[in-house]
Amino acid sequence: MKSTKIFIDKLAVTLPIGSPILKRRISKRLKELDSRLGVTNSRYTGRFISRYGQTYIIEMTGNDDVAFSVFLSIYPVNTAHNFFRCEFNPTAAGRNGLAKLRTLLEYVLGTKQFKRLYDHCSVTRLDLTVDALGLAHDYYVYVKKCTWSEIRFIDGVAISQIVGRGQYRLTLYEKPSLKGRNAVRRTRIECRLRALGCSLATLPRHIDNPFAKVQLIRAKSLIDGDLDEKFVRDTKRRGLNAALHRLGSRNKKARQLAFIQRHQARWFNPGKIWHGWPAALKLLDVLRPDQ
Repeated sequence: MKSTKIFIDKLAVTLPIGSPILKRRISKRLKELDSRLGVTNSRYTGRFISRYGQTYIIEMTGNDDVAFSVFLSIYPVNTAHNFFRCEFNPTAAGRNGLAKLRTLLEYVLGTKQFKRLYDHCSVTRLDLTVDALGLAHDYYVYVKKCTWSEIRFIDGVAISQIVGRGQYRLTLYEKPSLKGRNAVRRTRIECRLRALGCSLATLPRHIDNPFAKVQLIRAKSLIDGDLDEKFVRDTKRRGLNAALHRLGSRNKKARQLAFIQRHQARWFNPGKIWHGWPAALKLLDVLRPDQ
């Protein structure tokens, strides 16, 4: 098994804009985007982002001319929320795409407001992802201190496991295999964090390793183990966290949890994964005002 480095799969930030004049100017400029700003296509989608009255989906190209999308939203439904919102996939964009995004944001916001973005925005969503390549077995995911989980099915086949609590959500699912002569299975482990309460400038020191409380347990070990039958059935239907929560009895929970601890996958090393966080974060330096 090989694990790719951690990468940022999605990032959303918002920025307060107080002046009605600035709000009207931003709205006007969003209607005037063209190829001179690196835009290949732009379309108005109304309330595509449910919390905002107006959203534009903007297509751009990044490294190796790979396409990526930027979602720019204005006029929040709740006027207490920040006026401007930007969502994109930094990894899909790459350095070239982020350089184009910088140009786009500087035009839409104006130079003065763009220079505020890095230090004064609010990070409202951050998706951190690891791809495990070439796994020979299926796994159940367990997240410490979470009582809710679910497994989603299509035509009776499990397609994803989700565990969450508050603003934290962990999803495990299969991605299409990497193409080519040496195609391998690709299992994605994706952590979504919301309402982080920090800016891009303070993000590096604001969050701890969100994978630290994640464990993977080989599915076959549950089936073959000497476990409560109801617990095994519930795990197959709802996931490990929900199944443990539904046991009720502390003693039963302790026994099943001890089994989980003994059978967690040793190849999954959250500490080692987190060593790649500074490199993943460095990609965003392109958006710093002093670059």
